[in-house]
Amino acid sequence: MRRHRSSNDVMLRQSLLAGLSLCVTFTMMSCSSSHERARSIDFASQTLHLAVGESAVMTDEGFSPGIGDSWSLVIAPDERVATIDEHLRNCAQPGCTGQLDETITAVGPGTTTIELRYCFRSAPPNCQPQPGETLAEPVTVVVEVA
Repeated sequence: MRRHRSSNDVMLRQSLLAGLSLCVTFTMMSCSSSHERARSIDFASQTLHLAVGESAVMTDEGFSPGIGDSWSLVIAPDERVATIDEHLRNCAQPGCTGQLDETITAVGPGTTTIELRYCFRSAPPNCQPQPGETLAEPVTVVVEVA
């Protein structure tokens, strides 16, 4: 025998489904990382044009913090114009090689400069290259926000 559902049961069920749908939507929105919404740019010196609220991400695909790789922020941006956020992906084990994302986000109109320097088992101002290599040039990004 089939049970008859009251209108209260139907309304409760619809409310629960609507709430669950909203929960799933907000969870999916909050789980997406900034680099998924950002424009990809080369990990190189350049001038970057952004609108307020826009982001761009530079990725070092072969970053190995376990062996001594590091990118140091030598010149920080004017935080009224832009911010920079560093995130390491796919590198959960000691000695791993992963991807390092440097995400630049436009905050307000103006121009600012960001400078990153690569160091191997050292730190600015006395950065050292990996053995057998020359010291990498700094990566300077001029950020222009309209």
